[in-house]
Amino acid sequence: MPEIGATRNQKITGHLFALFTTLVWGSCFVLTKVMLNAFTPIQIIPLRMGLAYLALWALRPKTLKLPWKDELMFILIGITGGSVYFFLQNT
Repeated sequence: MPEIGATRNQKITGHLFALFTTLVWGSCFVLTKVMLNAFTPIQIIPLRMGLAYLALWALRPKTLKLPWKDELMFILIGITGGSVYFFLQNT
């Protein structure tokens, strides 16, 4: 029989992650408006990409052992999809 405390802890952790994600996602729009006072929409994109890379690296500093073709595909998807999305949001 599984422990009830383990599932409760998992639920609490899940809710905390969801709350954190909501706060970060919601603050992006406000921060974009502030950043547009000092930067152009094109300048904001690499700043966000760099910040996201650092945040993800801090969460998992070990690299995944992926084939170089997969790695290249992830980079291209991130640059094109992320850039288009944030360019549209910034403008």
